[in-house]
Amino acid sequence: MPTPPMAQKHKGAALQLTAVILLVQFGFAFCNTSAAAVINQVIEEFGLSSAGQGLQATVTQAGSFVCILLIPFVGGRATKAALLGFGALLQAVMTALAGVSPTLFLMLACVALVGAGGSLIDVYANAFIIDIHGQNSARFLGMVHGVYGLGAVVTPLLATTLLDLGWRRLYLIVALPLGLIALLFIVLSRRHAGAAAATAPEQKADFTQLGAYLKDPVNLAITLCYLLYNAGQYGMMGWLVRYMTVRYDAPGLGAVGVALFWGCTTLNRFILPRLKSASMGLVAAGLAAGGVLHAVGVFSGSPIVMVAMAGAVGLVSGHSTPLMLNTAASRNRMDAALPTSVLMLCNRLASTLFPLILGAAAALSIQISMLLGAIFMILALLAALRAMRKG
Repeated sequence: MPTPPMAQKHKGAALQLTAVILLVQFGFAFCNTSAAAVINQVIEEFGLSSAGQGLQATVTQAGSFVCILLIPFVGGRATKAALLGFGALLQAVMTALAGVSPTLFLMLACVALVGAGGSLIDVYANAFIIDIHGQNSARFLGMVHGVYGLGAVVTPLLATTLLDLGWRRLYLIVALPLGLIALLFIVLSRRHAGAAAATAPEQKADFTQLGAYLKDPVNLAITLCYLLYNAGQYGMMGWLVRYMTVRYDAPGLGAVGVALFWGCTTLNRFILPRLKSASMGLVAAGLAAGGVLHAVGVFSGSPIVMVAMAGAVGLVSGHSTPLMLNTAASRNRMDAALPTSVLMLCNRLASTLFPLILGAAAALSIQISMLLGAIFMILALLAALRAMRKG
């Protein structure tokens, strides 16, 4: 039997560490989403061609992807606390170094490590919260992802006002808070190391353990559900501006829709994981409603309705991420980092592959490409229902 969660034995330490992890998530979002605000200045300074304009995002994603592939095999060599603190510090330092890099090559090397740091934060913030709070972790995971969503809403607005300082100074500005928060977390986690079960080393992982994890039909169904949900989510937050521009010549409304989607997703993540029915049933209900509302927006023929449906989709389905993470980890309490890293890998796969699928679909019809988000939501629903049946 797993040991009692830290929150039951050392409430004060658990609350302190949870509060700092929430600050880490906000700083993570602050660094992570500022890249979109500076892209035009980066392209202009380095004279990037059309083919190279997405190079920064691609390299960041590549660093993130490689790091997540390696994470399951780090277990047993370092504690979750150490890896979370290192990831936050790595992202802060590399963001700052990217801002002072004299060449494109050095800047890209830095942003690859920014992506790696972000993956460590993604995996170990979730795993650490699960270890601290045990069966009560769903509500805290909702807060973790809600704070990230809040940062994703606030950062573009704040970064835009600071762009007059130049992208290099902006990177230094956004790196500083995360660096300080990372140091605070490292100090606190060391202070409470004796109390926190989450700071104990994990078992070493290998491909046999990973294969055994995915052979479990419920684990496999949750993994597939998470992959499909992230594809559907990207179909809204990553494609809406393009869709609104091509179909309605309203890129401004598209940006409003993305902000509304994130705002409502954040609200959802703060509220719904607190419900007693925080389970795959609630995930399935959200996916069903999200897929239908997404399709209503596409078929409405109205830009206003489409924007309103963007917010509605976030409001009904935003809890899916923290609840799936909680469900997967609750089935693997002895090694929460393994299911967390598998699901984070699905997130990176979706954000890497789904834009290519959308682009190919858009060559046929921009409406079909936007509708794909709803289709993937419904496919995720089928996977969630299978997880419920097998569980």
